Amino acid sequence: MPLREVIGDINRYFRIYKTAFAFMGITACDEWMKLEALSQSPSQQTLTRWAPVQTTPQPKFEHWVWLSGPIQQVSIGYQFDFWTWRDKYSVQVRTNVMKDYIYGFIAGHVDMTFV
Repeated sequence: MPLREVIGDINRYFRIYKTAFAFMGITACDEWMKLEALSQSPSQQTLTRWAPVQTTPQPKFEHWVWLSGPIQQVSIGYQFDFWTWRDKYSVQVRTNVMKDYIYGFIAGHVDMTFV
């Protein structure tokens, strides 16, 4: 499934369900965590190069992060607001390197109607 469609499906969950959730499997986890600590300048909070941890033709994720809301399209690609290790992060990823940093998604919603 094309990435644009996957992102559309995830964002649809967040629009429709108050109990929506999404997890993202990422590579280069340390880079994601360091970006926000570097500066509050958005220009320094973008992933722009190939993930150095890729060791196989089809890399596996290093870590799951919890998306805290819809994925936002920005001029360079997409912005991800996520939680991991008790902290919240906001990182932009250029479209041309998305597949180098993101391995996959899990999304859904919790049915809170107990009978």
